[in-house]
Amino acid sequence: MNNIKWICTFMPKYTKVMNSKIIIFAAFIVLSAFSCKATKEGKNAETKEGVNKIKLDSKNPIVGNWSWLETYCCGRMKGVEKASITKEIKGLNIYPDGNYERTENGKVTTTGKYTMGTGTPYKGRESIQFDENVGALLQINGDTAILSWEYMDLQIETYVRAK
Repeated sequence: MNNIKWICTFMPKYTKVMNSKIIIFAAFIVLSAFSCKATKEGKNAETKEGVNKIKLDSKNPIVGNWSWLETYCCGRMKGVEKASITKEIKGLNIYPDGNYERTENGKVTTTGKYTMGTGTPYKGRESIQFDENVGALLQINGDTAILSWEYMDLQIETYVRAK
């Protein structure tokens, strides 16, 4: 009998505490869902509208034909791949109309559109984006172009302007 009396006394208090915890947990889930949605929308808005476009014209220093020199890749697959060692002839042709093509041993392997800007993911730094991929940081030093995907394994491609 003592057990029944204890259960009858304890259960209403326990039920109130559990109901409160369930309500708090449900509120937490709802708020989390809304905060994630807001974050995603903010990122999309930044990606689509937050890029300061760089004018595409024939005077843009990236426009032209580029010969691949080397690719440095780190992270999981560290190493340097060099044209002088592999004897591969890779090219990157950038046109003023926003189109590009990649070549290997004289054959076109990829074509598409590129955009240039100073926005996502490299705020305030000049970048180039091929198709829908994340952009690469772009650095041009005279006749050398360096494309750096700092966000992902730090892959860096180096090209020299084709003559």
